[in-house]
Amino acid sequence: MLRSHRTRSVMPLLAIDGLPGSGKTACAVRLAHLLADSCPDGQLYVDLQGFHPSDRALDPLDVLGCFLDLLGVPDRAVPAALDARLRLARSHLAGRRVMIVLDNARDVDQVRHLLPGSADCLVLVTSRRRLDGLATAYGAHLVTLDVLPADEARRFLLARIGAAAAPADDGALDEIVERCGRLPLALALVSGRALEHPGRGLGDLARELRAAQGTLDGFASHTIQTDLRAVFSWSYRLLGEPAARLFRLLSLRPDREIGLPAAASLAGLPVRRCRELVGELVHTGLLTRAGPGRYRSHDLIHAYAGELCQEHDAEPVRRAARRRLHRHHCRHLGDTVEASATRGR
Repeated sequence: MLRSHRTRSVMPLLAIDGLPGSGKTACAVRLAHLLADSCPDGQLYVDLQGFHPSDRALDPLDVLGCFLDLLGVPDRAVPAALDARLRLARSHLAGRRVMIVLDNARDVDQVRHLLPGSADCLVLVTSRRRLDGLATAYGAHLVTLDVLPADEARRFLLARIGAAAAPADDGALDEIVERCGRLPLALALVSGRALEHPGRGLGDLARELRAAQGTLDGFASHTIQTDLRAVFSWSYRLLGEPAARLFRLLSLRPDREIGLPAAASLAGLPVRRCRELVGELVHTGLLTRAGPGRYRSHDLIHAYAGELCQEHDAEPVRRAARRRLHRHHCRHLGDTVEASATRGR
């Protein structure tokens, strides 16, 4: 990407998105270390706090002030206006091979005021949202991180816990990996617990996760930055109430994948309105597309939605939603049987 962009004199920009806890920041930081030699004039890093417990994303005006300070611009020479600061930053970056890492961006608008616009600079962006606007406006390369493949998840866990693992306990290792949903943050939390209590083997950890099935009790942490409920909540809090209600009700279905018409029936909404709300869930990383008109939630996000549903939606509401979904499936089954019978005549 770097070679092709510099040949075409276009700013190289990579935007990494994915589920909460999928390792976006770790990936970007690792890339920054690997590519440091290609940007010998310096590296700038900022956590934009787009999905932060404070719910106050950094203002690009303040970020540019910090960047200008790092670039050696005296305070008295830093202009007050956003556009003026951006022009000054771009003039100082012109002709310099600098890497800029914009971590945890909330949206395209927060990012676009921080782009150097120079083919000599490399920009890495991470966000829970897929920043399609960066591809449209700036030709950004978009990469979506998924959960780890099973074999990589096993290696990840074993590399973390090292000697604390019981090498022969393959069954427990596989169970832990699956109960973590192969999500890197969940695997890191469990491995941290293993290191805190070396006397507990993999079998003990697997039993603890099994006992907490259907909840996130097995993934609590002492710090809010790594507690799985807290990490998921930073996306949930950005939802409007209709999308938040849909997110909670989706936990009532027995499986993790659902079609748009079924989701609309579950929520008691027209399909067109449900499509808008589903798009909001996809945009915040709480739901992923599984195919045309079909959507999937991660096991642990599904469990989080279930906890919220129990807390916020009364039993009559949950019962009515289940009835609507049941009627939808009965109608769908009836239509399928009728169509099959018609073809057989």
